[in-house]
Amino acid sequence: GQSQQARHDFVALDPPPVVTGDVAGRFFVLKTPDLGSLDTGTPIFYRRLQVGEVTSYQLDPDGRSLTVTAFVRAPYDRYVTPDTRFWHASGIDLSLSAGGLSVQTESLLSLLIGGVAFETPAADPAVPEAAAGSLFTLFRDRSAAFSLPDQDPHTVVLVFKQSVRG
Repeated sequence: GQSQQARHDFVALDPPPVVTGDVAGRFFVLKTPDLGSLDTGTPIFYRRLQVGEVTSYQLDPDGRSLTVTAFVRAPYDRYVTPDTRFWHASGIDLSLSAGGLSVQTESLLSLLIGGVAFETPAADPAVPEAAAGSLFTLFRDRSAAFSLPDQDPHTVVLVFKQSVRG
C-alpha cells in the first residue's frame, strides 16, 4: 500500500495473501458440502483458461458445509452473472453412451491439483454482472451444475374408456 507516514514495525500475515491488492478483479463466495481437492491457490478456469484462484476456505459453524472464497481476475470477472454455475473441475469426466465415448477435463493442471470451473448458461446481454461477494453453490461436476432442479413429483391417473393400441 501507499502511506504518507513512515513506519518501521510491521506484522506479517500468516498465511500470505494469494492475491495482492493491485490485481484487478472480484471476490466471490462459493458454498460446498465437500472441499474435495481444493486448497488455497487452486486455479479457477473459464473456457479452459486459468482466470483466478481459490483464496481461502473455512468450515461453517454448523459443520455441514464449507465456505470457499474465490478470486476471478479482470476482465474475466465480467462473465460472472447471477446465473453463473461453479463446479469442481478435478480429474477426468468419462461417459459412454450411444453417441460414443466422451472425455472432459479442464486442463492438465486441474488433473494434477484440482480446480474450479465456471460457466454462464445462455448469456443474455441484459443480465448484469454479479456483485463482488455474491454467493454461489459449488457443484460436484458440470452435469450437476447444469441439471434441472428437483421438482415436487405429482401422481397422475389416466382412465381410458377405449383401447389405447396403436
